[in-house]
Amino acid sequence: MRRNLLRALGVFVTAAAVWAALALVGGTPGVLYATGAVLLAAALFVRLKPVRDEQKPLPVRPWNRKARRIEELEGQVAHAVSELAERTRTIDEFRQLVERQEAEQRAIRTTLQTQLAALAARLRKHEVELESFEQQLEAAPLVAELAASWNVRTRA
Repeated sequence: MRRNLLRALGVFVTAAAVWAALALVGGTPGVLYATGAVLLAAALFVRLKPVRDEQKPLPVRPWNRKARRIEELEGQVAHAVSELAERTRTIDEFRQLVERQEAEQRAIRTTLQTQLAALAARLRKHEVELESFEQQLEAAPLVAELAASWNVRTRA
């Protein structure tokens, strides 16, 4: 509303300046003064253009190329920020997965070490039994000599 009042006032002042220049000065200098007043009014009208609403899309004009490029770059930045957030979330998920797998690996390693210790104990027990069997075998008489003495063919 305020801009419209300023524009109306600008039109009125311009009309008065043109009339004063032509009526009071007259001739070529009056025409030049009137032209200057019109150019000044045009410059003020350009400065009093309405402010663009940020929510509205830009009108299709070739001179809006820079604004459109800025919008494209803002879109790319927004996309990059969302992609960065997604990658950060993915990295956090991978970190949690690695931590979980490391915990599972520690548990499996502990279980395997326990089983290995139990197997080593059983192996030592079997080695002791094997040594006792070997000692018993060495202390026992040879089976081949006993078999020869019991052989029926050789007795005759």
